[in-house]
Amino acid sequence: MSRLGEIHDELRAEWSRLQSCWQSTREQWRDQVAESFERARWQEWDQRASDFLLALKELEETTNRALKETR
Repeated sequence: MSRLGEIHDELRAEWSRLQSCWQSTREQWRDQVAESFERARWQEWDQRASDFLLALKELEETTNRALKETR
């Protein structure tokens, strides 16, 4: 596995932990402020994190292919 792959896996694991923490928090925090935060902030972060992790994985795959082709 390349260093990009390791970074991807580390970031994915940390994001999963943060998602788990948010779910635990959300179970206790049940008001309009929580709903507003989830809509205005959390959902966007969740989408951006997913997009970033996908792009990082694609970058790793592209880099690995390029390295193989130049050897």
